[in-house]
Amino acid sequence: YIEIRQSSLKALKSEEGLELPLERTPSGGLTKACRQKLTVSLQGFLKKEIWQPRFRAYCAIGARGVSLRRLTLPATTKEDFKRLLALQIESEFPLPPDALAWGCCQIGSADIPVGQSSTGSGVRQELLVVAVKKEVIEEYSEILSECGVVPVFTVAALARRLVWQHPPQTCALLDVGRNYAELISFENGVPLAMRVLSWGGESITRAIADKLEISRDGAEKLKINLAQDPSGDAELGPKIQAAIDAALDSLAGAINGHWTGQKIYLSGRSVQLKDFAPRLARRLGTGTQCELLDFAPGAGRSAAVLGLRTTTANGKESALVT
Repeated sequence: YIEIRQSSLKALKSEEGLELPLERTPSGGLTKACRQKLTVSLQGFLKKEIWQPRFRAYCAIGARGVSLRRLTLPATTKEDFKRLLALQIESEFPLPPDALAWGCCQIGSADIPVGQSSTGSGVRQELLVVAVKKEVIEEYSEILSECGVVPVFTVAALARRLVWQHPPQTCALLDVGRNYAELISFENGVPLAMRVLSWGGESITRAIADKLEISRDGAEKLKINLAQDPSGDAELGPKIQAAIDAALDSLAGAINGHWTGQKIYLSGRSVQLKDFAPRLARRLGTGTQCELLDFAPGAGRSAAVLGLRTTTANGKESALVT
């Protein structure tokens, strides 16, 4: 199980975890040196012998560059369904279907399997379509294929909800990374919207650095110490808390423009700071509840990785991007 973020990769095989930094070019792809290091490290981690058959690697990618659409098509034959869906994707997305890696699944209460015909008139199918530039998936696929595995892709924001065996039907999930956060909302189990917010753990670090007029590295140490020892420094504590409050004000402002529901689940290292959840909840408005996703930490373990493991352990796959 693998999660590929903007600046890191996390992998889990059985209970053994791996975390690797990623270096990207200005255009967003991985640098040549990073690809080489990544391939060697993954080969060593997977320990796959040449004579062994290829096995699947379930991969969750970040939301950056990913588009999510809900489309409605008439129920029809499989052949016509593919043609109609391709035309609809071409009209809804900025790139043609052959330039995209995409997948779809049926949503709503329709009883007709995707792509099958119906004798009833006016019957329509509602679909969730997720797409990303094909070159993004191809780059990851090439690396993983060199490691002897067959990758299956989905979106990390969708996978995080699958941490639970019985996921909540209506909620939002906020994952805070180093430089950005991913927010996705669900209603009755169906994704409504997915956003990438320009706010991450570095936002807190910069706020502390500015407040105390210290270096970025010094501020990062103070933030880490605060996570490990919530009692904090008696002298600097109030100033650090004030800096964090200012950073949370900025985060709340970004979320309020995209979510008006009652429950937000939080994941990511930065949300482990003392009282992060209740302090954010107070800023989001009356009745909003923020709750940390509860899972045991460790190398390679993230909400997305564990969500993939939970759903595949139940005999299901959620590969919306293929």
